[in-house]
Amino acid sequence: MRISSPERVARLLEQVAQSNLPLLVRALSLPTVAVKGRAIPIKGAIADHGFKIGSISDRGLKFLLENSSGGIMVEFVLMSSKVEFYTTIATLSDVACTVSLPNYLLSIERRKNARFQVAGNARAFMSIDSWEPDAEDLATVPFFESSSELGSLIPVGDVSLGGISLVSRFPSICKVFDRTPMEEIGQFYLPMSNPISIEGSIRWSKRVKEVLQDNGVNRIVRSYRFGVQFMNPSEELLKDIQVFIQKASQAEAI
Repeated sequence: MRISSPERVARLLEQVAQSNLPLLVRALSLPTVAVKGRAIPIKGAIADHGFKIGSISDRGLKFLLENSSGGIMVEFVLMSSKVEFYTTIATLSDVACTVSLPNYLLSIERRKNARFQVAGNARAFMSIDSWEPDAEDLATVPFFESSSELGSLIPVGDVSLGGISLVSRFPSICKVFDRTPMEEIGQFYLPMSNPISIEGSIRWSKRVKEVLQDNGVNRIVRSYRFGVQFMNPSEELLKDIQVFIQKASQAEAI
């Protein structure tokens, strides 16, 4: 959807600024590189003073200084849509940049419960209450008995407000997910958050074989993936996931 009314454009960007929303900035000359930032509230009307972006790293500022002369694209994620707009940088300092108000916004509706890949420093894990790793089981992840709780953490592959996928290269976890009933209770671990108790239904499982190239040699890697649908998710869980999705969407940016 294209939002071209100047009043609606200014009103939406003012709401984004007041929310201090995370966003990404891309130079049109090199759009594959994303720069992380945050919208900054300003005094006065945004139509008169422009849209201000802060929390930009030194690398990000250097990149924009060298590559933004041909224009930029700014994007941010709302609950049910992603918004993009094209503009130019009016001022760029060592702490922030101010961009001109765009002529229009592009609002791209995301599918319900869109999934976001977990990568970089934005990692998440889940443990299953009914399963603990066995140190004598050769099919389980290696761990020291003094820290067996770490061995019980199953990496999350992607996350949405409706559920998560779990990924493991060790087949011992299949003993849990291949049995019935297909409902499990566990703890969900997100960065910088306390574990959240969740109830989930196992909707699907896959055995995946990938061929990876290592120094010119093909290597076969097998992994085991499981889809978990949240059952009656709490408000706390949904709020924490929304914050995590914001971080995950910026994981590969500078």
